[in-house]
Amino acid sequence: MFMGRNEQRIVRYILIPGAIILIGIGLYFVAGKPLTDLLISDIEYSVIKGVPGGDYDNAAAITDNIFDDKLISAGIDAGEDTSDGNTDGSSDAEVENEWVAPLAGEMYGKIVCEDIELDVPLYYDDSDAILKKGAGHSVLSYFPGQGKTVLVGAHDTTFFAPIENIEAGMEVKVMTVYGNYAYKVAECKVVETSSYEIKEDTEQLVLYTCYPFGEINEERTQKFIVICDFVSGKKVESNRGGEGHEQ
Repeated sequence: MFMGRNEQRIVRYILIPGAIILIGIGLYFVAGKPLTDLLISDIEYSVIKGVPGGDYDNAAAITDNIFDDKLISAGIDAGEDTSDGNTDGSSDAEVENEWVAPLAGEMYGKIVCEDIELDVPLYYDDSDAILKKGAGHSVLSYFPGQGKTVLVGAHDTTFFAPIENIEAGMEVKVMTVYGNYAYKVAECKVVETSSYEIKEDTEQLVLYTCYPFGEINEERTQKFIVICDFVSGKKVESNRGGEGHEQ
């Protein structure tokens, strides 16, 4: 059975171009979108932090101003040392029972490691949207001062690029709207994504990012993690913690 001239035109000018468009859209979401998202993330990072090896002073000042405004809103002096000096996660002072955890998506602090020039905003949540703006604190982990694991991630090509140079013994600070916390790098290692188990009996700061560093590959199955032991900071409790936590 042969198609008429009109039917041939429909196939040639409508169905075939339509099929090509659909195939192109499919290929974009499979291969192109991850690369596009990563490129956008890199551009946003360059705007906020400058290109690698550039001058970060102005960008750091912008981040500091945002953070200082949040401290003022919380009634805390930006230069105040709010840690109590205890090294076991406890506090001699009465625990602040009125403390309330940040809301999902909220910037509530920053992570600083002066040895590697790391200074990034810290958000509660680790969604794709958050990781384009800074470091993301997993809602499945705990907050600094709660005596448990604090799990924070960011992209290796942007905000966490400096941790490729981090070493054991370096100090990492987590400065929040409710207090400042100090941690000491104990170990750096590469693990499979699903193989790392979070400790629940001690406070540690765990920073993680994709590995190998700098590769544009959505199929990477390894993570570079930095395990930091708690050094100082006040103990806090909350009537609301990360999702799935018992209070």
